[in-house]
Amino acid sequence: MYDIKYKTKKLGATISIFVPYDCENNCPFCMNKKEYSNMHASSAGSYAAVYKIFKSLNKLHEVTPSCDIVLTGGEPFASLEGLGFILTFIETISTKTKTKHRVFINTSLPLSISEDETQILDFVRKYSNIITCLNISRNIFPYVKERSDSFIRQLKLITSVRIHSVLYTEDTINENLIYDFIKRFENFDIQFRQDYMNTTPFHLLDANVETNKLVSYINLAIEKLAIHDNVSLESKEYIKTRKSTDIKYLLSNGNYVYFHQTLPYSQIKVPSVENSAIYNVLYDIVIKQNGEIHSDWDYTEFNLKSYQLCISNENFDND
Repeated sequence: MYDIKYKTKKLGATISIFVPYDCENNCPFCMNKKEYSNMHASSAGSYAAVYKIFKSLNKLHEVTPSCDIVLTGGEPFASLEGLGFILTFIETISTKTKTKHRVFINTSLPLSISEDETQILDFVRKYSNIITCLNISRNIFPYVKERSDSFIRQLKLITSVRIHSVLYTEDTINENLIYDFIKRFENFDIQFRQDYMNTTPFHLLDANVETNKLVSYINLAIEKLAIHDNVSLESKEYIKTRKSTDIKYLLSNGNYVYFHQTLPYSQIKVPSVENSAIYNVLYDIVIKQNGEIHSDWDYTEFNLKSYQLCISNENFDND
């Protein structure tokens, strides 16, 4: 009856929503820029797109009412009005089912967006009960005109903030640059990310993780923290899934440093151990700017009925 067989995480695949608002950035590792070529930051022209996103989100919420949601783009903060609509809708559907989604917002908070810092602080304060964490992009070599670090520290007083940094070109990175970056954001959790467009299954093999140049630079930077700043490594944990490998460093000051490698696609095909079926393991479900639902970043077909069957049968992937 269903051509596609899914497996997914226990609470359901993460719903990644591409907001219908563009950014003015041109980060070299961004694969979404072309998709936003006809979009703009004006909420007046985006009501129809937001409504379509609502319809798709509601369908998925009915299947997995407690899964994680990531708002990305584009730039979610390019329209506080539009972002507020989306957050309010998430709160409304969650209240009806007496459930809760964790909501993460990926943002670079560039100076190019029109809202001033007071408006952004007031907005985050208003929706702090809905926002789980702001994932703020800051890179060792800046690709955008950044708001001040003091502004990020003000946001951290309102909600959880994690710094995301893409280590885009390993040949220009070294342990001293990473050390300086950790010092710059010493009171924040930091996730260093390998450029996912250059990540393959080969990179995720256990034997290749510790020999990764970027990992060695992070290790050396943390050793330097112990020598110069009396901040030592408390623990080091490896977290592995079929599509990603993470190293989680806990520092003695209570902060975490992560190294994240993930494949440039979300759906992994695996054979069943019980039968001859091939399952598509879903890690993310993507709602595009126009409200269309896809099971991967490349417009792969998504079958809602098959996904409903996956959840009702508790067909979860444990690897």
